[in-house]
Amino acid sequence: MSPETMLFADVECPFCGDEGGRGFYICDDQSTIVLMCDECHSPWLNPKEVTGTNALRAAPPDWKIQELGCGIGEGSRWATREEIEKAGFADLIAGESETL
Repeated sequence: MSPETMLFADVECPFCGDEGGRGFYICDDQSTIVLMCDECHSPWLNPKEVTGTNALRAAPPDWKIQELGCGIGEGSRWATREEIEKAGFADLIAGESETL
């Protein structure tokens, strides 16, 4: 899988609607997986519970997520299928797409 491939869940973003995809993303600690909207960059720790009230906040300039102690900035990337399966989210993978 190339770094530009995003494995996504069939979940609508409560902020963007269906504008972008919600992909599995590895934070900069290289172990924490979040579901992230590729349109507004809102992350969720639990991809089974995506709501406007439980979205995490990634703060610029380094895009750290205070609640997790890691971030979605430099050193983070789209998760591989193996990483998603290891995290127990394989059943949520709806497909894959190329990112810009």
